[in-house]
Amino acid sequence: MSLTVKQITRLYSLLSLNFKRTGYLLPTVQRHIGTEKLNHIRQLHTSLRLSKDYYKILGVDKKASAKEIKKAYYKLAKQYHPDVNKDKSAPEKFRELTQAYEVLSDESKRAHYDSTGDNPFASAGGSSNYGASDWQKKAEEMYEQVYKDFFRRSGINTGWGKGFAESYAGFDRTSQIVLSITFEEAVRGASKEINVNVVDNCGRCGGSGCEPPYKKVLCPYCNGTGMITSKQGGFIFSSSCDRCSGTGSYNKNPCMDCEGHGKILQNRSSTINIPAGIDNGDSIKYKVGSQDVYVTFQVSPSKIHVRDKYDIYTDVSISLTQAALGGTVVVPGLKGDTTINIPKGTSSHSRFALKGHGIKRVNDYGIGDQYINIKVHIPKNLTEKQKKALLMFAEDETDINGTVSGLKEGLDKKKVKFSEKD
Repeated sequence: MSLTVKQITRLYSLLSLNFKRTGYLLPTVQRHIGTEKLNHIRQLHTSLRLSKDYYKILGVDKKASAKEIKKAYYKLAKQYHPDVNKDKSAPEKFRELTQAYEVLSDESKRAHYDSTGDNPFASAGGSSNYGASDWQKKAEEMYEQVYKDFFRRSGINTGWGKGFAESYAGFDRTSQIVLSITFEEAVRGASKEINVNVVDNCGRCGGSGCEPPYKKVLCPYCNGTGMITSKQGGFIFSSSCDRCSGTGSYNKNPCMDCEGHGKILQNRSSTINIPAGIDNGDSIKYKVGSQDVYVTFQVSPSKIHVRDKYDIYTDVSISLTQAALGGTVVVPGLKGDTTINIPKGTSSHSRFALKGHGIKRVNDYGIGDQYINIKVHIPKNLTEKQKKALLMFAEDETDINGTVSGLKEGLDKKKVKFSEKD
């Protein structure tokens, strides 16, 4: 017995209804078609109602966003579009993609599909509501709509107000970055590598915006003129063609990578030269490809020097004997160590200047100075020999205001110097 899809569905519906009401199959029906035929009908019906895996068809995850679904559909639909793909199976694949997209792009249909797994295109008669020609037309319309959403301005206008496609590199070009450098790199100058997002010609299409090997064609809406002429009330109006934005050309096959823009966001490494004298917070404009990138420098402080514009201040400790007797001390500088003389009788907080030992001025002539702040180191732990030597020195002092620990009582009284107020 040969049964049509419609007959299979109607028979199975009758059997199911009878089973729900009575708990057993009608003997006459079972006797008429036989147990083997009945099982065959059940299997056929199940296969008809079994839903296709629309997520698998579009190659997306079940948690994919609406944007990801739309992008996946466009990519595959473009690949299997009958105008491009001449394979005999392409039209059927194209319709299958459209079915999948129609369900997954609609929130309510997608929710129903996720919860039940039913094939929404299998009607009560077990067949689609659309014939092959109807589905082809519907698929074309849907593809065109997605095309408009994705590429309304691709290769025609500037594209979503950006003029380039987003990519793995991110969603926008780099206009400014903050670069951390050391104090030494700032005052001496250095070369550093930076990674930035720049917009450049697409590597896939070479900047044409067309999927290789296709090229742009004359716009079919304005016949390549870029203008649309219309008549209204006896007047003739001319306006720029909305389809090609007045360019006269039409990109029927946008590049898969740059989406028809000809340019795409790319991550680039570039070596920049940092001039000597850069200060914390300074910004410099660099050219990376055809793009301007402003680099703001974050300079880490020095452990030795304190910077004030182009001058530096350095603290240097000297001993008690160096302060009293004089001598020399080694001062760390930006270009190496320098030895300076310490006059005898140098007190703490004395300052010495080293002209031209500071920081080079950026975009100007001249170099700043280095200022040395002297700090006299007072020892906390003395040997017995050092203590005796200091006590002997104290015995000869005449300007002590108060007492000196360790001196004899008589000497203490002799050495006391009172103020004039007393």
